[in-house]
Amino acid sequence: MSLRLIPLLALLVLSGSEKVAGADPQSPTERDAIIARQIARLGSSEFRERIAAANELDRIGPPALPALRQVVNESDDPEVRQRAEDLIARISQRAESEETLAATPITLKAGSRSLAEILDDIRQKTKAEFQVDPRLAKETQLTISTGETQPFWLALEKILDLAGFEITVPGTSSATTPDASESIAADLKRLTDERIAVIERLQKEMKKRGQPGQNAKEIEELDAIIQNLRNNLQKNIQQMAALQARQAHHQRQQAASPQALPVIIALQPRSGQKIPHSIHGAARISAIPFPEAARATVPADQFPVLLQLQSEPKLHCLSIESISIRSAIDDQNRELTVSSRLGSVPVQVQPVKGGNVVIDANGGVNLVPNAPASGSPAFQPNSLQAVAMLTVPGDGPAPRELKSMTGHLRVQVCTPEKVLAKLDELKPGEAKRSTADSPVFLDARLSDALKPGQYDLRVIAKFDPNRHTPTGETPGRTDWANMIQAPGGAIVIQNRVIINGGSVGTNSAEALSVQDAEGHEYQLNLVSASTQITQNGTSREFSREYIVRAIAKDPKAGPPTQIQFRGRERKQVEIPFQFSHLPLIPGTGPRSAR
Repeated sequence: MSLRLIPLLALLVLSGSEKVAGADPQSPTERDAIIARQIARLGSSEFRERIAAANELDRIGPPALPALRQVVNESDDPEVRQRAEDLIARISQRAESEETLAATPITLKAGSRSLAEILDDIRQKTKAEFQVDPRLAKETQLTISTGETQPFWLALEKILDLAGFEITVPGTSSATTPDASESIAADLKRLTDERIAVIERLQKEMKKRGQPGQNAKEIEELDAIIQNLRNNLQKNIQQMAALQARQAHHQRQQAASPQALPVIIALQPRSGQKIPHSIHGAARISAIPFPEAARATVPADQFPVLLQLQSEPKLHCLSIESISIRSAIDDQNRELTVSSRLGSVPVQVQPVKGGNVVIDANGGVNLVPNAPASGSPAFQPNSLQAVAMLTVPGDGPAPRELKSMTGHLRVQVCTPEKVLAKLDELKPGEAKRSTADSPVFLDARLSDALKPGQYDLRVIAKFDPNRHTPTGETPGRTDWANMIQAPGGAIVIQNRVIINGGSVGTNSAEALSVQDAEGHEYQLNLVSASTQITQNGTSREFSREYIVRAIAKDPKAGPPTQIQFRGRERKQVEIPFQFSHLPLIPGTGPRSAR
C-alpha cells in the first residue's frame, strides 16, 4: 500500500507583517495623554461626550485602569466615579477572560512523520484526543521543515489543511463511519455466519456420503450447534447493548465533573464543505448549518445561525450562558436584528442519535427526527451549541447570506488546576490565616514536632463550591451525614470522615501540599476530614477541615513553612467572534407575529 507524501514547508511560520488584533500603535506617552483627555470627558455635560469617552477608555483597556482607579478614589462627582467603576469592572473582566482564554503554544519537531505520529505528539503535549481513521492517519506522511511555534488551533488547522483533513462538526460529517455498537454487532454476526457456514458444509458432506438415515444423530447435533450459535449471537448483542447503556449512563453521571469531560476532536478527509469558523485564543467557534429537520421549529421569516464552541484541552467549557450579536449585515447591506431575547438561556440544538433535541426561543423542547444518508451525526462531548434568530427589518427581499457578523458568547468555563490559596511563614506551634479578601480563605495551625520530620497540621478552607473545586473532588458529589437546624433558622449540614492514617487519595486532602523553606515536599497522611455548610436565607458559608500528619520525604527537610490549596475555578468569560459570508436559510414554521 503506497503512502501519501505531503510536503509541509515552513509549516508554522507567522508572517511578520501580520498585526495583532487590538494592538495599540501609540507610544506610552501618547496613550497617557489620550487617557487623560478621555478621563476629563467623563464629566462632560454632553451625553455624547461622556459615552464617547467611556467607549475610548474601554477600547484602550488595561492601560487605562490606573487612571480610572484614581478617579474612583479622588473624584468629587459621584456620577463620574460610577462611570469609572463600571469601566474598571468591564475592562478587568475582559482582561481576566483573555488570561483564561490564552492559547497553548504548539511547537512541532522538524522531520518526516505520519499524521498519526504528529497527532500523538500534540496529544502528549496538550492531552487532546483525536477521533480519526487510524489507517488514513498512518498513511498520510508530512514533512516538517521548521519547528516554529503557533497557537493550538492555528497549528492544528495548518497541519490538517496540508494533510487534506479537516475538523468535523455535528451534523456536517461526510464520513460513513458506523457507530461502534453497529460495527461490533456486524463483526459478531459475520463470525457467527462463518461458523454456521462451515457446519452446514459439513452436514451436506455427511448427507452426501452416508446412507439414508445414517449419521442422523450427528447431523441433529450439528443442527443444535447452529441454533446455539444463533441464540448466543442475539444474547451477545443484547449483553453488548446493555454494557454500552451502562457506560453511557456512567458518562452522563460523570458529565457533572469538569475533570471528566474529555476534549475529543473529530477529524476526517477534506469534504469540500467549508465550515466558517472564528478562533479566539483557546476557543474555536464554528458557524454550522442549522439541521434541516429542525427548520420547522423556526418561523419562516427568521434566519437561525447555529454556533458551535470547542475549546483546547486545558479549558473546559461548561455551558453557554448567552449569545450576543453586535452586528449582522446581510448581502444587501441591511442590519439584521436579533428576533429573540436569549437572556441566560439561549436557544439550543443538541444532536442525539436519530435526530436533534431543539429548545426553541419560547423554552419549548422538541425532538426532531433526522436520518441523514451518511449516518448519525457526529457527537463531540466537548462541544457547546447556541442559536441566534435573525430577522430582516421591514418587508424587503430575503437575504441569502450575511456579509459579516460580530458578537460574543458568554460562557461558563472551568480553568486548569492551579493554586487557589497559600499560606507562607508557618511556624510550629502557631496558627496562620490568609487575608479576609482571599477568594479561598485558609486557617492553619501547625503542631510542634512530634519527632524529627513529623508534624500534625489542621487546615480549614472556606470557599464557594459553585466557584471552586478542590483537586481530587467532583462538584456536587458530596454525601452529607447530618442536617442540623440551628438557632435563628440557619441550616447546618455536616459530614465527617475518619481516615485513621490513610494516605492522601481520592477521598482525602489531595488539594493540599506542604513544603519547607527550601522547597522540600512533605507526605500528607489524612487523619480526618469534615465539611460544613451553613445556609441562612440566601447567604451560605462552606468550610472544609483537614487534619493531616505531615511527614518529611527528605531527612534534610526543615519544618513546614508553606501550605498550598489547589483546585479548579469556575468563571464566566466572553469569547468574541467574527464571521463573513455566512449562508442564511429561513425556517419553515409559521411566520412570527411582528
